[in-house]
Amino acid sequence: MPTMKTMNLKPAACKNPPCRLCGFNRYEVFLEDAACANEKKYCIIQCKKCAFISVHPLPDHESLKEHYDSSYWKGPQQKESPYMQHFFSFRVKSIVYELTKHISRKGKILDLGAGDGAWVHLLRRKGFEAWGIDPFSIPSKTDYLIQGTLHSAEFGDSSFDAITCFHVLEHLDDPLNELKEALRILKPGGIMIVEVPNISSWGFSLFKKNWQPLHIPAHVNHFTPETLRQVFQTAGDVTLLKLSHFSAKTSPAAFVLSFLPGLTPQNVRRKFDGKYPFHYKTAYLALQMVSLPYIVPGILAQRGCIIRGYFRKL
Repeated sequence: MPTMKTMNLKPAACKNPPCRLCGFNRYEVFLEDAACANEKKYCIIQCKKCAFISVHPLPDHESLKEHYDSSYWKGPQQKESPYMQHFFSFRVKSIVYELTKHISRKGKILDLGAGDGAWVHLLRRKGFEAWGIDPFSIPSKTDYLIQGTLHSAEFGDSSFDAITCFHVLEHLDDPLNELKEALRILKPGGIMIVEVPNISSWGFSLFKKNWQPLHIPAHVNHFTPETLRQVFQTAGDVTLLKLSHFSAKTSPAAFVLSFLPGLTPQNVRRKFDGKYPFHYKTAYLALQMVSLPYIVPGILAQRGCIIRGYFRKL
């Protein structure tokens, strides 16, 4: 891990707010010169009180809007083949299984940060009443994919049996407030499944600033298992059911893209007018298969590139 240096943030010279988890305003430098984007240099800092890790300085909203352009997700006009739908279903099979252990097949699920809606569509095919919401997604003609935020949607208390939140918390400038709102609309006894990159992973130790899940400046928060537990305990009355460190969808991809960032879907779609050519897709998937033996040791040591937490609202 990088050597940490003390960093006293002066309010007059810095737009970075106090720690978004505990409110403390003194930090240590976790990784210097982590990235350059939007004509700015970014580093990663760690709160000296609660160890929460974040990007400094925080990107402004306009910079993020440029990042989430039309190439960020596969557009609704680009329909996946039945083969790719089955492949996606296979990669998230374990998550669907966990959902069915805790809620009925007719349960109501909200996907927070739904993106292009692929996960919501799959859940609906499985029989769930699934909804999705995302402030940056491409507008959809379906009423169950909402372009907006949890606060703008104004869901009622205890509206959902389950909430899923995959690779969203790392994007939010106020993850604690978002979790509080999510727990408000989750029924007592309901389950919330959250997945975020794991900055305490062996992948980060190996690749440092080239580790693909850093994804600066879009990822403004970087979690460890301890800080993920802490943000949930601060947000509400929950119990942790399970932690996982492997995602069939994300773990191999993160390893491959740390070596070959040119294969990143967003980069390829920008290059090919919103499309991801078949030969690129084939190479990308083949390399992910090859990477599996290299990521297994980290998973077994609980140092995989992701943290997936299953939390129950009490």
